[in-house]
Amino acid sequence: MLNKRQKLMIRDLERSAITITASQLAEKYNVSLRTVRNDIEEIAQYLREQNIEFIRIPGQGMRIISGKEISSKLSQVLKNSEFPYLDSTQRSIILLFNLLFADGPVSIGELCELFDVSKGTIISTVKYSKKAIRDLKVNIVRYQNKGYRLDGSLKNIIKGCEQLIRLEGEELIYNTLIDKDNFFISAEDEKKLNQVLEFISNDLSLYISHHLFLSFMIYCVVCRSINNIRSHFTNDSSDKLIKLTHYLEDLFSIHLNKESVDILKYLLNGSTDYSANTSGIELDTKLPEAIDSMIEYVNSSGMYQINDTDTLRVDLIIHLRSAIDAINSGLPRDNPLLEEIRNSYPNEFNLIKSASQKFNKIYPLKLDDDEIGYLTLYFLRSFDKVEKMQDTRVMVVCNTGRSASKLLATRLINNVPDIHIVSMSSIYNISSNPKILDNVDFVISTIPLKELNKPYVVISPLLQKSEISKVKEAIWLAKSEIQLDDSLEAVASTMLEEENTKLENTETIENRKEYYDAKNIVPYSVTTLFGEVSMNLFYLISDLYPKGIQPESFNNVSGIYAHVLMSIPRWQRKEFIEPGDDEELITRHRRQYEAIKKYLHQESERLGIFIPDSEIIAILRYYVY
Repeated sequence: MLNKRQKLMIRDLERSAITITASQLAEKYNVSLRTVRNDIEEIAQYLREQNIEFIRIPGQGMRIISGKEISSKLSQVLKNSEFPYLDSTQRSIILLFNLLFADGPVSIGELCELFDVSKGTIISTVKYSKKAIRDLKVNIVRYQNKGYRLDGSLKNIIKGCEQLIRLEGEELIYNTLIDKDNFFISAEDEKKLNQVLEFISNDLSLYISHHLFLSFMIYCVVCRSINNIRSHFTNDSSDKLIKLTHYLEDLFSIHLNKESVDILKYLLNGSTDYSANTSGIELDTKLPEAIDSMIEYVNSSGMYQINDTDTLRVDLIIHLRSAIDAINSGLPRDNPLLEEIRNSYPNEFNLIKSASQKFNKIYPLKLDDDEIGYLTLYFLRSFDKVEKMQDTRVMVVCNTGRSASKLLATRLINNVPDIHIVSMSSIYNISSNPKILDNVDFVISTIPLKELNKPYVVISPLLQKSEISKVKEAIWLAKSEIQLDDSLEAVASTMLEEENTKLENTETIENRKEYYDAKNIVPYSVTTLFGEVSMNLFYLISDLYPKGIQPESFNNVSGIYAHVLMSIPRWQRKEFIEPGDDEELITRHRRQYEAIKKYLHQESERLGIFIPDSEIIAILRYYVY
């Protein structure tokens, strides 16, 4: 088992561009050459077990060459007790942590005792830290006879923390915060933080994408708000934000001012689906109009073809609403990929920059290059879908033979003209001659295909309009090497992974529940979800079939049930079916349409997801066909 010093030596040997001698390591860690040699033998044994190359050149030194950064796996936390062994950047992080979460100024003597280093080491670390945070409008101030304190507005401190997390990683920063030896956060406060996340997830019905990030940031807001005086401010915030504000104030016995509430809104936008859940409530009608003007400009340029316009529009609305909140909070977002985007995609970047001028004429928000870089990525994804589909060789498979396959292929060509259909076949032909798949990239089938070594998607033989987006997305995901699987087992496994991640963050190893694989035992949370879905669907089906379900309608009912069940993860990802011209269908089945609409409205509130009307039509088709 490697000790702390040996883990730190691995980091040095791994990150160094040149060889390091034993004498250099002995001097850095203030140990004898004999101790270093013993440490090196332990390290060499560990590296052999990991099949990692360890180079030792007599008279010159040592190096570790690895395609993966093993030191990051060995230690995902910075400790006060390891301060003497850390490099300048890591010492700076530890110092800033101690100043950020301290109740008041911290004296040099207290820091010397805490880190077990000299006064000179503390002073040099402070100088390095001041230089590191100079551009963030945050400063380390020394009060005479009192000590050091981190000085700056909450928005600048949050911006600094964001940058720190981006550079060092969520896991390292969060683990350093909650490490029991560091005493930055008490066990009671850690428990409260977990309560806050559960409140956001369960009571506010918001999906949290970055749990560690949100936990750390909320605690920063809490710590900097301890001395705030309650101020009654006018705000147009949503009910969810107001509820979270009151919950935090009651839980931590603090008062949040307007700046703190603005920061919370910014954090919710960045790490939950808060924006999607407030659509239609706060949304300025000019924002979607301005976005449409951008999309229209790009389309009219003739340079690129946009795929899934509705998905692109929703993505841009959510992103720009988050950007607007960030700017209003005084937190403009730097784009770390800006230069790479400019250099790699100069034509696309300039096109979106020109389109942003159309946006600005309708909506009073000037998009800087950082935001244009972000928007370029959304458009690139749409362009990429078109290119990948055009390059994809598709086989159409139908269980009723070649004639039905030909009919389906015709409907695909009419509705998804970007794909390239190279052959049509039946399941029997594939089973008897697997080599016919050699020249195929993707399979579109009307039945599930077991043990198929090609990516595929299952649709109905008539290719409903609701399935067109499914085909496009499945092909793009397959070409992007992302597996698409909305099966029951995948839904359960995804939820199970989230549950176990939550357990790892909240429970000790001794108290942790046994891990259950979705293939053998489905966890309670998953069965609860399926139970709720089944109960609500029962009432919907009762409304659709008030006189009872006839035998000929059993397939329709099973189709409705399966469709809704497998749509939940798609809805949570905010991936919705494209709307179409379905007025005739709605007119002929108005009563059923309204029943489904009522049901989906209830599901929207229960899941905390805005579900558009296009999903009503998808369910209605299962009732009709």
